[in-house]
Amino acid sequence: MDSAKLRTEGKKMIDIVADYWDGIRQRKPLSDVKPGYINFLVPPRPPLGPESWEKIYQDLEKVVFNGSSHWNHPQFFAYCPTGISYHSIMADILSSGLSSIGFSWIACPSITELEKASLDWLVVLMDLPEYFKNSHPGAGCGIIQSSGSDSTLMAIMTARAAKVDEVKSQPTVYKWIAETAVGKTFRRLFYWQRDDSESYDSTDVITAYYHDPTVFQHFVMYFSDIGHSSIEKGPCWREFGIES
Repeated sequence: MDSAKLRTEGKKMIDIVADYWDGIRQRKPLSDVKPGYINFLVPPRPPLGPESWEKIYQDLEKVVFNGSSHWNHPQFFAYCPTGISYHSIMADILSSGLSSIGFSWIACPSITELEKASLDWLVVLMDLPEYFKNSHPGAGCGIIQSSGSDSTLMAIMTARAAKVDEVKSQPTVYKWIAETAVGKTFRRLFYWQRDDSESYDSTDVITAYYHDPTVFQHFVMYFSDIGHSSIEKGPCWREFGIES
């Protein structure tokens, strides 16, 4: 496939997607296919040569569309879709065309910088304090999470960090560790207490001080029965010192 073929077939694919959206109300929000249905539609062995795009287009309805949960259907309420507009489809085309991953600034400066700027906009829209902005000189920052599960995990770790800080602020053994000579030696040996020479606040979720397992090992977290789907994967939370 070359760029000329991309222009031709790409336009056809856009028409297919536009037709799908135009007719989405005529579909069921959830497919009635059964597990393993694909085995009756897709050959068990890979093709020996490339198939024509026309053949691929013919397979889309019975293989893909008919077996999909239609997240953008107006009666689909199971999850929260992210790409819910034609604008997002356009953005996905550009994203796939660039084929870049913004895991660091140098990997793709434009992705990194645009993410920071757009999240600063979110701070303004939500009327949050200025220190939440990436552009603020303080410790505040924001990143776009890849999924609802990641977002849930980050929120839980942040809440846990705040609770750890609350516990350590009480007149307990943690005060002894922070204020006595023997306690400070213990702290230096195990790197579990923040260094008084540095400045931290309760929003810091990176330093060990806020994620001290000797404090959160007895924490209990409660969920409702309508929580995010990631909560059903309960055993994995124990890896983060959380019992559910």
